[in-house]
Amino acid sequence: RVYLHVGEGLGNYLIGRPIPLPGLQSVATFVAGVGDTTASFLQAEWNAGVNDLNQLSNLDNDDNQGGAGRVNGRLRGQ
Repeated sequence: RVYLHVGEGLGNYLIGRPIPLPGLQSVATFVAGVGDTTASFLQAEWNAGVNDLNQLSNLDNDDNQGGAGRVNGRLRGQ
């Protein structure tokens, strides 16, 4: 048996096991490129993600989403 504390005072325990909270994890990557990497080129990449540890609660939902980007390129003379 597992005993969980459910409040202040003597004897405030509940028998049972906690179930894991339903979460959500999602990642997407977007890539675009123009040119040839052996000559002049430009590439851009954007990554977006969602990590919600508890979908049953709206508390602390302001930090569930994030993103990161990267741009690189090269200009090679002819």
